[in-house]
Amino acid sequence: TATTLPAEVYVNARLIGATGALAGPPPRTWQQSRLFVIPSAVARPGTNQIALRVHAEVPRSGALGPILVGAEPVLRDRALRDLFLHTFGPAVVGVTIVVLGIFIGVLWLRRPDPTYGLFSATAIVFGIHTGMSLTASPPLPQPHWGVWWNSLYMLFVGLMCLFCLRFAEVDW
Repeated sequence: TATTLPAEVYVNARLIGATGALAGPPPRTWQQSRLFVIPSAVARPGTNQIALRVHAEVPRSGALGPILVGAEPVLRDRALRDLFLHTFGPAVVGVTIVVLGIFIGVLWLRRPDPTYGLFSATAIVFGIHTGMSLTASPPLPQPHWGVWWNSLYMLFVGLMCLFCLRFAEVDW
């Protein structure tokens, strides 16, 4: 159902799929939950052996969700549901929040109340952070990518706190 490490899946000692290059970067977003169809020529009557080969740069650095085996149509429905919930859904929410932030920003230009400006900036930063979280491969090497990702999140939290204080009309 999910893996945070590069993995290869074998059935009866035959490779049937991988989440990417074994020594490559860890799988992200849609790559973490993959559906592998076992070819009929590989499966045999009775007991079959499923093996996973994973690559971890650092011990205890990865995670593996439950492995589901069953009829392909049922598992394909589950894989599509997971793809929607964990990739498409957040992408739609991120784009919607950015559009809302831009709309509120336009309102702020017409009525320069700081509350509108804070909400607009908060929404746009949150949407950009969500988009950054969904990228298949980070455009910057680590640790730079992690620093930017966390900094943007902290900016979002700070702006949200300021917006909430301003919205609640808290006296300083």
